Order: sequence, then structure tokens, then C-alpha cells
Amino acid sequence: MKSKRILVLAGIFFIFLIILSFSISAFSLNDFFKWLKGEKEVRLNPDENGLILYIPFNDSKDDVTGNYDTSCRSGSCPVQAEGKINNSYKFDGVNDYLKVIDNEKFAFAKGDNYTISAWVNISKKDPKRSYPAIIQKWEDTETSIMIPFEMSYENITGKIICGINNGSASISTKSNDVIQENQWNMITCIYNSSDIVMYVNGNFNNKVSYTILSGNFNNNKDIWIGSKGTNYGFLNASIDDVRIYNKALTKVEIENLYSQVQPTPAISACPDNQTILRLSSETNAHAGTDTNYPVKICYNNIFGKEYIFNNIAPLRTCNANNWIVNLSSYNNAHGLIIGGTTKVCYGDLSCRNVTGTCNATEKLIVSLSSSENAHLSNSSDYPVKICCSSAQANQVPVEICNNNIDDDNDNLIDCADIADCGSNTACLQTGNCAIGTTLCSDGICRQTCTEFTCNNNLQCEAGEGCQCNDCHGFQDSCNVNLTCSFRTNTCQQCPSGTAFNSGTKTCEPDRGIGVRILSPLQWEKFSNSRNITFNQSSYSMRKDLNITWAFGDGSFARIKNCLTNGNCNTTHRYREQAHYTIFATVREQGGVRSNNSFVDILVYKPGINVFAIITSPKTGERIESGEAVSFNASGSYAAKCDLNQCENGKTCYTVGELNCYNLPRPPQNYRLWFEWTFDAGTQNQEILIGTWNQNYTQVVEFDKIFSREGQHFASLRVGFEQ
Repeated sequence: MKSKRILVLAGIFFIFLIILSFSISAFSLNDFFKWLKGEKEVRLNPDENGLILYIPFNDSKDDVTGNYDTSCRSGSCPVQAEGKINNSYKFDGVNDYLKVIDNEKFAFAKGDNYTISAWVNISKKDPKRSYPAIIQKWEDTETSIMIPFEMSYENITGKIICGINNGSASISTKSNDVIQENQWNMITCIYNSSDIVMYVNGNFNNKVSYTILSGNFNNNKDIWIGSKGTNYGFLNASIDDVRIYNKALTKVEIENLYSQVQPTPAISACPDNQTILRLSSETNAHAGTDTNYPVKICYNNIFGKEYIFNNIAPLRTCNANNWIVNLSSYNNAHGLIIGGTTKVCYGDLSCRNVTGTCNATEKLIVSLSSSENAHLSNSSDYPVKICCSSAQANQVPVEICNNNIDDDNDNLIDCADIADCGSNTACLQTGNCAIGTTLCSDGICRQTCTEFTCNNNLQCEAGEGCQCNDCHGFQDSCNVNLTCSFRTNTCQQCPSGTAFNSGTKTCEPDRGIGVRILSPLQWEKFSNSRNITFNQSSYSMRKDLNITWAFGDGSFARIKNCLTNGNCNTTHRYREQAHYTIFATVREQGGVRSNNSFVDILVYKPGINVFAIITSPKTGERIESGEAVSFNASGSYAAKCDLNQCENGKTCYTVGELNCYNLPRPPQNYRLWFEWTFDAGTQNQEILIGTWNQNYTQVVEFDKIFSREGQHFASLRVGFEQ
């Protein structure tokens, strides 16, 4: 029988990929494991090295690095709105702007490397304004037009422009895609020694060379966000998460930056009313609409929330829009695009079949091996994808007044804030405030109206009190030697073992914030048929914490108020066999500190399982510049698993319902292929390929010297060949 080498085929389930990023300097090696499935990298934690300006627009318009001052004129300031990441700020397109005072760190010249990035949601095109600015370093009142960077919106075409100007000529690159209104997009403009490169939503979009421009581009002008100054180029859009780096971000860093805000909530239960379809197995499956098959295709797991239905319109009744796929029968069926006897429909889904990938507003329901007489899979294994959107899943929860329930999850009950009430001023009457609160003069219900002048600038100032996020963990301005407790929103003595420092006005010592994953255990094994419980322990003295779980398969779960709610644990189920690294990252609410913890797990499924494991270099290992980096992938292995009893003569171990045994190493009667890629996508890219038996010292355990300092990336793919 001819052997089949499957290593070079992306997406084959016998291949597993792992990527290691690390930095080499005269001081240390900082390495973070980031994992790959197929050709898609999972962003876990963006490398913040080189971040010189960061305006997250969560609760203020301030730069949270603390390096720069921001300002806007009264009546021309953007207003807080719902954002892509927490909150954003809405620019009205009439006179709103935000100015960042110039600083020597923004003195970018020709040949420098730097990056501008922002999330943008265009509210409405305005043909009267040709090129309103998203962010630029120049003001319309200046006669000199030297511009080191400009990110603007072309109203006529609906495209984004990244540009540069030397005072006499300009060069820019324009997005290939039209940026649709009322949709969030992450725009990244990279300026390197020769090119301007644009990324949209983490993907390369366009680029242009600017080497033909002579002279310099630097100026001493302020940075303007949402306009080209106080009189011109106003943008009608919401802007979020503005960043400037003094380096050119790599493709991996941009993908990571984009992926960190793509949440997929973890939902474990799948009741019958959430079940769209059932499969006989994860892939190569038959399908059915009855309850005999074990693998459920679930609305709530796919869209991150339960579908709410009524009895007037039965859940699976077909209409003109909600058809998903046809089946050859009600059970033990093949899938068809045309023909068949059984239509599969569900709720308000709107579906289409494609041979590419689903768009940003769609979710993959199933994939088919062909357009007719097809087997099915609950992942993207097969070429024909059924992509669906759901109007209900995209709805934003709205607060219902006077029901004593926090309907929109903003921690305010019964229309107690202006955002919930809108123009309905009647709902701001005292009688509609939650029990124990009073309607204050600014129209917001609070426990006491003497503490409502919160400006959310991360400083506890005169007039602010314990209800202000600024004051959590800091001295309350009305009390001496007391701090604000975020657990009770009251002034308290310093915790036991600490003392009030009159200089810093905090309780010290402060051990900072932290998190530790308690379960799963390191290298614990699981079956892909089971939900996995993730438990953590976190701490912070000053502020409450939000946590982000990154599961390593592109899925995320974000949970707020870990310390006050007392539970930031979650569950997740993996569809694919793989070696996953899970990160739990905690961040201060209203602060800038963060910390993380990670754990490696192994997920098995029936059949051959291949695991790519890098055991060296270790996290935090120090490597001097010029020294060799020792790579070790000898922990990689292949295992065979079965639902039946252990094969005779094999030493098996149990993983859930599976009986598994590891194939011998060195390999016998099979091959393990190793493919290393170093610094992919750069001019220094290198590739090593070999097998365990023939090239052990070149691809399994070996040393490598990197000629330049800085951050490097190494990815490993391991393939099974029999």
C-alpha cells in the first residue's frame, strides 16, 4: 500500500501545529506559547513592547500609559458610547475631536518603523467631507503639510486610507474592501523603512512603497483623532482602542491584537430546543433530526446565547429564510444542497452555502463533503460550508424599566441611567430608581448624591468618592487614612497586614494582582466529547478584576467582577484533537495592571492523535545575545485511541471513554515528520523539514543561533505517515 504523506496539507487532522514566540536581547528571553490550528493563529496575549500611546476609550478619553495629555474644547468633545472593547467614544462628524499634545516620542522620520491602530465604526457617510480623519499628526491650520502618518476615511468610496506626506507630495495605500457603515473594523497602518502596509481586521489588505519620496516627514504638530483640526475633516464614527507603537508590528502581533477581542462565550448545556441537528460523529458523519445520534449541533454553543422562541412559530418550522440543509431522510442521512426528503430549518437563521469561509456576521453550522450525497462534519473539515446568521443573536439587550431586573447587564436596575432611558425622561423620576438609591441632579440613580462627580481619569480627586472607579483602592477625598473598598463601595481601614501611606495615599505593601489556574492540571488529558471545567484563583487589593479565558482554539470567554461576584470559572468543549495552551488573563477594572496564568492540556479523539510539543526553551529562560537557543520537540508523539477495549498486547491508558496507547518512539512502521518555520513572513524566514528517525539532531533536538536581537517566532508542525 502506498504511503500518504499528509504533513503538507493544511487542515488534515493528523497534523498539529505549535508556535513559540520569544525575544533575544542582551538581557533576557521572553517566550510566549501561541498555538496554531490549520493556518490560523490564535491570539492570546498581544506583545505590548513598543506601545507608546494607548487610548482604550473605556471610561475616559485619556492615554492610560500616562505619557501624554489629551484635550478637546467644550462642546466639541466626543461622547461615550458602546464600543468594540467595553466602551468607545462617538464623534458626531460636525465638530467633535480629540487632541493628543505633541511629544518627542512621536517624532517619526523617514525610515523609522511605527504602527497606528484603531477600531472604527463608521456611522454615516458624508459626501460633503471627502477625507475625514480617523487619526493623523497634522492640523488643518498649518501651511506645511509634512505628515508622518494619516489614517482617514474616503467618504465617496467607503474605503480607508493610510498615507504619508513630505510637504510637496503624498503617497498612500487604500483598502481593497469597502468599510461598511455600522460595523466595527480594526484598521492597522504599518510604516516601515520602505512601505506603508495596511491590515483590516487582522488580515493583510494592501500596501505601497514610499521610497520615491525625498526629504523627511516629521513635524512638531499635535495628533488629532476624529478630525484634521478644530475646523476641518470631522469624522462621523465611533472610535475605540487607539494605539501607537514605535515599531512595525508583525503579522502575528496584528492577528493577536485582533483576536483578543473576538469572544466566544463558553456554554456547556445543549437542551433539545437549542439543538439544530444531530450527527453520528464529529466528522465523516451521517445526520438526523431525531435523538439517536450523539453529536449535537447547538445554537447556543455556536452563537454564544440561547435562542428564545415562542410557541406561535414552532422552532423548526421552515419559512422563506431559515432553511439550512436538506437530508436524504430523517435519520442515517446524507446531506444535500438540492433534493432530499427532509429539510432542516431552525428559528430565525439565515443561511447560505459557500466553498470559502463564513463572513464576520455568520457562524459555521456544518460542513459537507460535497453538494450532494455528502457526509457532514461539525467543523470546517469539508469544502462546502453552511454559514448562518441570526438576527436574535446580534440583538443588544435593552433595559426594561420597573421590573427590578438588570436586563442589559450594566449593573444598573430599572433604567437608572441616561443610557437606558434615552429621550424618555419620565423613567428618570425618583420612583423608578432601584431600592436604596436616589435620583441625583445629573439624572443618575445612586446610593448617595454627594458622590457623583466621577470623571474616570484613574485619579481619585476632590469631589469623588467611593462610588467612583477612580477611588477604588485609593484614599477617599472626604476621609483621612481610609481607602475605598471595591467590594462594598464604602470607605474602609487598610486591610490587615498593610498600612496607609500618606505619600502614595494607598495601602502598602500592595502585592499587585494575580491569577493562577487551579484546574485543569498541567498536561491533563481529556476526550473531545466532554466539557472541561476551568477553575482559577485571583487576587487584587485595590480594584475588582475582569478575566479573559483564551482556550487556544480561537474561542474566548470574558467574565466581569471576578472578586465581587466570586466566580470567574468557566467550561469549554474542544471539537478537535490537539495540544492546547489555555491562558487566563486578569485585568484591573478602571486600572492598567494585568497578569496571566497558563496551562497545557491534551485533547484526544477516536483514531490517530498527533501531538506537537516543544519542551525547550522554557518560559522566562534567560539567553544572552549571540548564544544558541536549544530547541527540543522530543515530547511530541502519536497515540491511537478507540472506544472499544484495549488492543491485545498494548499498554493502554484511559482518556474519558477512550482507551489509548502511545505508538512507539523511535517510530516503528510509521514516520513522524517535523516541519519547523522560523520568523515566518519575514526576510529571515527559515524552514527545517525531517523525520524523527532520519533527522533527529536537525529537527527534534537541535541548537540554533539567531543573528539579530529582538522577538522571534518558531512554529512546529508534526505529521503522521504510515
